[in-house]
Amino acid sequence: MTLRAVLFFLLLATSGAAAELAPADYPEGPLWHEGRLFYGEMTRDRVMVSDLAHTALFWQFPGCGPVSVAPYRADELLVLCHLSHNLARLSSSGALLALIDHDARGQHFVHPNDSSADGTGGVYLTASGEFSLAAPATGAVLHLELGGALIRVAEGIRYANGIAVDRPHHRILVAEHLNRRVLAYPLRDDGGLGAGSLFFDLASLPATAGLDALAGPDGLELDEAGRLFVAEYGAGRIHLVAADGEWLGSLGGLLRYVTDLVLLPGDRAAITEARVNDRPPFPGDVLILDRFAERFARN
Repeated sequence: MTLRAVLFFLLLATSGAAAELAPADYPEGPLWHEGRLFYGEMTRDRVMVSDLAHTALFWQFPGCGPVSVAPYRADELLVLCHLSHNLARLSSSGALLALIDHDARGQHFVHPNDSSADGTGGVYLTASGEFSLAAPATGAVLHLELGGALIRVAEGIRYANGIAVDRPHHRILVAEHLNRRVLAYPLRDDGGLGAGSLFFDLASLPATAGLDALAGPDGLELDEAGRLFVAEYGAGRIHLVAADGEWLGSLGGLLRYVTDLVLLPGDRAAITEARVNDRPPFPGDVLILDRFAERFARN
């Protein structure tokens, strides 16, 4: 355990345990699947897997820059390669089955970023576009269907980042990072999306010191009650939002470039975070927090 993890453990000792699962270089896109935790290390071009006692290499591919892992079909995993602008289909044992670099219309996508299973064997995913305040809004949402077709279902997003399929509310939630807000898209029966609308505006939150100029919503995670956890990259905090978009509280004290989270059994969470974003390989860690839902307070 690093010194930083020890100090964080002491800070949160009154509300439950905090422990570093493993150091990681720009960790992203955690997935809890069949009793194991998968996550990408973008600057190491690798996907790691852990049973929370032992962590090992699952898959590595030069130039990929993996940032998200999702279950696909009955026995595959889908890895989003942020740096090589493609998707990798893997077997359950980590063998590469196929690379996908264009949608059903032959259009390429830029910087795939986050993914969420659709509940029927397919995956919804974001393609961000360029991470710059001066860049045009070219972010998109795509749907990799069970049959293999990759369909573009939403466009014009100012850096599409985290995504969460909310089946009970018939919608998909998408982080529009550079506009500092989360959008809600109605989910149609055919898998397409209706027009997006504002779900949660991070500009309405209490101010925090040292906010990065490019701070915004990154990874999204829904709990069984329909509440949304929003990792705020560049602010070192996670927000809890009710199903109707009401802010319920925040958890601070994380590394500044917190990227994503996934809920684990027993009211725990795995959090991926980096200390810096301007000095490769962007060192950080994967943090495990107990009694996770109890930690959020309105400030």
